[in-house]
Amino acid sequence: MVDFVVASAKACSGGSPYFDERATRALVERDVARTRDMAATLVNHYAMSFDGSSRDFASIKARTLVVHGDHDPVCPLPHGHAVRDAIPGATLLILEGAGHDLPKPLWDVFVPALLQHTGGDRP
Repeated sequence: MVDFVVASAKACSGGSPYFDERATRALVERDVARTRDMAATLVNHYAMSFDGSSRDFASIKARTLVVHGDHDPVCPLPHGHAVRDAIPGATLLILEGAGHDLPKPLWDVFVPALLQHTGGDRP
């Protein structure tokens, strides 16, 4: 099971130079050790259902920061551009070298952008 989840995470990284297989394996081993139902854990993302109303991005009124990795194989970068364009006033932060994840080496890019977006960088 651990090998399967690590391989899935590696595939979702899209060849990111930041993918850390050793750290991912350690995290997955801890997750597997604590889960009560591994099958349920693995299907969570696939159990989501979206109806038409949940895709009405134009109705979003909140300030929106779309964050997208340029190596994302799950939803390639044009998806990030499309989401940004669909939400009035949204901005797009492209994480260079990231896949469908937020690798720790890019926290120094992501966190300040998020703080600026939310106003959390103000005293």
